[in-house]
Amino acid sequence: MRGGNLRDRGRVQNGIDPVMVGENSRGSPGPPARFGAVARSTLPGGASGSELPANLDATWPGGGLTAGLARPWMSPLNFPTVCRAWAVPLRFIPLVWFGAMIGAPIAFSAAAKPNIVVVLADQWRAQAFGFAGDPNVKTPHFDRLAGESVRLVNAVSGLPVCSPMRASLLTGQRPLTHGVFLNDVQLNTNAVTIAKVLKAAGYDTAMIGKWHIDGRGRSSYIPPERHQGFDYWKVLECTHNYTNSFYYTDDPVRQTWADEYDAISQTRDAGNYIRSHANSPRPYVLFLAWGPPHDPYFSAPERYRALYNPAGLVLRPNIPAGLEGEVRKMMAGYYAHCTALDDCMGELLKALGETGAAENTVLLFSADHGDMLGSQGQFKK
Repeated sequence: MRGGNLRDRGRVQNGIDPVMVGENSRGSPGPPARFGAVARSTLPGGASGSELPANLDATWPGGGLTAGLARPWMSPLNFPTVCRAWAVPLRFIPLVWFGAMIGAPIAFSAAAKPNIVVVLADQWRAQAFGFAGDPNVKTPHFDRLAGESVRLVNAVSGLPVCSPMRASLLTGQRPLTHGVFLNDVQLNTNAVTIAKVLKAAGYDTAMIGKWHIDGRGRSSYIPPERHQGFDYWKVLECTHNYTNSFYYTDDPVRQTWADEYDAISQTRDAGNYIRSHANSPRPYVLFLAWGPPHDPYFSAPERYRALYNPAGLVLRPNIPAGLEGEVRKMMAGYYAHCTALDDCMGELLKALGETGAAENTVLLFSADHGDMLGSQGQFKK
C-alpha cells in the first residue's frame, strides 16, 4: 500500500459538532446521522494524500459536491481515477467521496483502473470507534486503517434511514430525485447506478449482504433484472436476525449463511471473491453490506459480548438521569457488534493484502445512519 498524510477534509459549515452524532453543537437534538470518511491514497505520479484535489473541501450539502453527484460520475472516464486509495468513510455517503475524486477527470488505461470495495454497516454511529475517541469500544483494525487514511469528518446524509441512503449511494442522486424517500420503497429498475456504469466500463460487479432498495418484501426473492447492474449476487433485501439469516443468488432458492453470525460469512465470501479475482485482467467493484450494529443489540457472538461489562462503560454526558442502566446494557451489546465487525474488516484487509490488490484498490467504509443510544433521551435512529 502507498500512503499519504492523514488530513481532515470536507467540513460542512452547518453548526453541527462533528463528534456529536445526532446532536447539534448546543447539545439539543439534531440530525440523527453524522458522517466522516477516511481514505489512504496515492495520486498518479507519486503525489501523497495531502495533495488530493482541492474540491475535496467543497461545502456539502447545499451546493458544491452534491450538485455534481447526479451526473459527472456517470461517464466511465470521469469515475474516481485520480487516486488509488484505502478509504474509510465513517458516517459519510461514499459517493460524496467519489464525487470529490472525480473533480479532476483523468483518462486511464484498462490496466490502471482500480478495484473498488465499498463496505456498508447499518446504524453505526460516528463516535463508536477507538480512533474517534470512544473510551469503550475495541476497534483495532478500523483504528489502524484510520491512521493511514483521510477522514471526511462532517458530511450529512440528506435522508438518514436505510433505503434512501442506499439508493443515493448507488445513484449519486438526492432522495427526491431517485424517489426512495422512505424505507421499503423500490428503486426504479431503470436507474443509472454505479454498478451499471462500471460494468459498462469493463468492471466485474458484486453485491453481498443487505440490499433494502427492492421494496417488495424484506424476505422476497429479487430476480436478476432488479439487481441494478450487479452480476455476482448473494443478497437478502433486509433482515436483522443475524444468527439465522439467509440469502438468494440468481435463483429463487433460499440459502443459509454458514456461520453463527451472518456478517462473518458475508465477509468470508467477499474475501473469496477478492481472491478469485487475484489474477483477473478485469477490475471489480464489490459491495459488502452488513446488517449490524443495528439492533437487536444482544445477538453478536458470545465471545464479543463477553468483552463488555455494562457496569464499566463510560456514558456520554447527555444521557438523561434515570436511563443510565438501560443505556449501559444497550451499549454493551452494540459495542459487541462493532468489535465483531472490526474483526470482519480485518479479514477483508487480509484478503486484499494477500492477493496484492491493496496496491490498486479503493476501499470505502460507511454507514447509512447512526444510533442515538440514549443521547438526549432518544434511541435508535
